[in-house]
Formats: sequence, C-alpha cells, structure tokens
Amino acid sequence: MNDKEKMSMQIESRISEYNKAIAEFESHWRERTAKDPAAEQALERLIRKRNDAQSRLDALRQSDESTWQKLKSELDDFMKDVGPDDRGSWSHYK
Repeated sequence: MNDKEKMSMQIESRISEYNKAIAEFESHWRERTAKDPAAEQALERLIRKRNDAQSRLDALRQSDESTWQKLKSELDDFMKDVGPDDRGSWSHYK
C-alpha cells in the first residue's frame, strides 16, 4: 500500500467517525437540543468537517502522482486538525 492509499484510508476512517457522531447526535439529541443554539452549531460544525473530509478524499482519489505530492502537506495538516478532539463538539450533549 502506498502513501496515497494510506491517506485515503485515514480520511475514509475520519468520515466514518463523523458519520457515526452525526447520526448519534441527530438520533438521540436533535429534538432535545433543537432550541439550543450551541448544540445546533456543534452539529453544523461536525457536518461541515465531514463534508470537508469528503471533498478532500474526492480530490485525493482524482489526483495523479504529481498532484498527490502537492496535496500531501495540506492533507497532513487536515488530518492533524480533525479527529478525536472533535468529540468535544458533541460529547457535551450526550
């Protein structure tokens, strides 16, 4: 497996984490927190980050070797920015 495939798998994993978090948030707490602006903002932030991850994954998949090298540092920064710390966005509402 090359670096591009590894990065693709890491981003797919993050998207999966976001999808699970969003589904949990919406199914268990959406009605309860619908009037809570902070909860609504947290959910919107999770959805934006998930959508951003999906866009980056799409760009990665469409990249050739030279484009991939240009994307790599941007994707590395992105992967540092998302993930376990985002759990704070929804854990407050559990």
